[in-house]
Amino acid sequence: MNVFIDVEWSRRGDIFLLGYGYNTRQYGFLYDESLTPENIFGIMAGMDFVFVWGPDIGKIESYFGMDIRGEFRCVNLLSVVRDYVNARDYRLDTIERKFGIHREVNLKDSRFDLYTIWKTNPERVKLYNLQDVVSLYNIYMILRERYGLTYYDFRRYEMN
Repeated sequence: MNVFIDVEWSRRGDIFLLGYGYNTRQYGFLYDESLTPENIFGIMAGMDFVFVWGPDIGKIESYFGMDIRGEFRCVNLLSVVRDYVNARDYRLDTIERKFGIHREVNLKDSRFDLYTIWKTNPERVKLYNLQDVVSLYNIYMILRERYGLTYYDFRRYEMN
């Protein structure tokens, strides 16, 4: 089994939300008092891979002083997609559109940063974050089913 992780941070770099999912039906969030290194390690325990998009693993490691890459097989799906998918750019929303992945809430176009929205409407930010997590899972499945990637292909993208 794999876990798909997406984090949100403030403009100051403070992580305030970590969303995770194992598939499209099993997911959760860490925030406030639950957002601890112990709980982060807990959601990764026993996983074949930890998948992210972009700098999330590095952000978590530096913010919490953790060594995730030393403990788990971490893969930045962005790196995989760049090698297998021809796209005009590799932002998550571009790849979602290319693969036909629908998004109901898009807060990146907001003139406010996500933390400002989080303070007044945390459920909206959690929904946005969950959509990122589900997109990661869907992109992973598309890479397996359409592009034929295997466990061993993903191993080549393990972060050091």
